[in-house]
Amino acid sequence: MVPNPHFLTPKYFFYFCRNYDFTQHDVAVTIPSLRRIDLVKIQVPVPPLSLQQSFAEKIQSIEKQKETIRASIADTQKLLDYTMDKYFG
Repeated sequence: MVPNPHFLTPKYFFYFCRNYDFTQHDVAVTIPSLRRIDLVKIQVPVPPLSLQQSFAEKIQSIEKQKETIRASIADTQKLLDYTMDKYFG
C-alpha cells in the first residue's frame, strides 16, 4: 500500500497502519492472511494535510525524546554495572 501524497503523508499513513487492527480482516485459520479486496474497504480518516504534517513533526519530536531517554538509560546501566563491579566484583 502506498499513500497518495496529495491526501496522505507517509508518516501519518505509517502510524495509521501501525495502530490499525488488521487481524479483524484475517481470513485464514492457521497462517495470517489479508486479501486485497478487504484492504481496499478500510476507511482511513484523512485530516487536512497541515494537520498530518503537524502530527508528523510532533511524532518526530517524541521519537527523538524516546531515543534520548533510551541512551540515558543505557548510560545509567553502564554506570551501575561499573559501580557494582568496583564495590562488589
